[in-house]
Amino acid sequence: MMKKSLSAAIMLAAATFGYAQVGINTSTPASTLDITAKNSTGTSKNVDGLLVPRVDRERAQSMSSIPTSTLIYVNSINKGTQTGNAVNVDAVGYYYFDGNVWVKLNAGSGSGSSVNIYNSDGTLTGNRTVTQGDKTLTFNATATNAFSVDGKTFSVDAANDRVGIGTDAPTNTLDVNGTARVRTMNSTPKKVLVTPVYADANGVLVKANPANVNQLLTNSVQVAPGATGTLINGLPIGSMFKIAITVYDGCTNTALAEYYVGMSGKGMNAINAISGMLINNSSSPNFTKVNAATTKTTWTGLGTCQSGGGGNNFDYTLSIPAGGTINIQNNGNVTNEYYVVITRMDPV
Repeated sequence: MMKKSLSAAIMLAAATFGYAQVGINTSTPASTLDITAKNSTGTSKNVDGLLVPRVDRERAQSMSSIPTSTLIYVNSINKGTQTGNAVNVDAVGYYYFDGNVWVKLNAGSGSGSSVNIYNSDGTLTGNRTVTQGDKTLTFNATATNAFSVDGKTFSVDAANDRVGIGTDAPTNTLDVNGTARVRTMNSTPKKVLVTPVYADANGVLVKANPANVNQLLTNSVQVAPGATGTLINGLPIGSMFKIAITVYDGCTNTALAEYYVGMSGKGMNAINAISGMLINNSSSPNFTKVNAATTKTTWTGLGTCQSGGGGNNFDYTLSIPAGGTINIQNNGNVTNEYYVVITRMDPV
């Protein structure tokens, strides 16, 4: 044994003074120390590998003046404490010295993997950013609180496909336990029926039942004196509506009138006036029913305006020329823009 050790020492010394490279099992070392397995393939039972110094935690903790990059294998943590330069030594495994403390290379004996979020808890030591670029990040889970942020602040119930905000036990697809704010919301296009949303006694958002009740639709049309314009078209046949028409002038005058409108699938369309008001003097409009599908509206107490409008400026006639369409004829003496808000009333 002494002869073999001496021969090895002589070989190392010779290599140091020669090429400063040492080869074990190779005569052409490619680096400072090049160890080549005697049996790199095949079924030999001989052990090939490198054994680094094996010490327990107490021994690792007791070392001083340790060069950076020193590598050891801690084979026991029964002695010593997880303090000082051994603050990270909490399991059997490989450790290297980073100049201050021993740093773990793997998760311990038999694990075969490094310490990471898949096998260990941890604490961030600074701000971190994940740059995904064009790559996706997917979490697959089946637990009820599979992913959470700060407890109940945000919780994903993967078992029932629900998300909770302010709760870790959501009962609906989105369960918000607290107030909600929408900073930006698109306006509905004109001439499109929209369905209002309500909250039931439990705070669950619902539509009216039937869903078409209280559907809303808005539009506006500009009509020259004596001309007729289409106030709205495309209303569902076989439905009933409440419509409110507003008209302004260039002064402070505003007129608002309401009507019930029925769209029959058999051509039995109807317009019934309800009421209205001239905003500047609270006077009511006069309604004249020309026929079932035509109603004339006139206003009194409307003064002359610098826009050229006179006392009949807001007068108009509503008519249903065909199912689903409402026309408005301007009986005034200036061009007016008529604004309409339509609410669907029928329950079927």
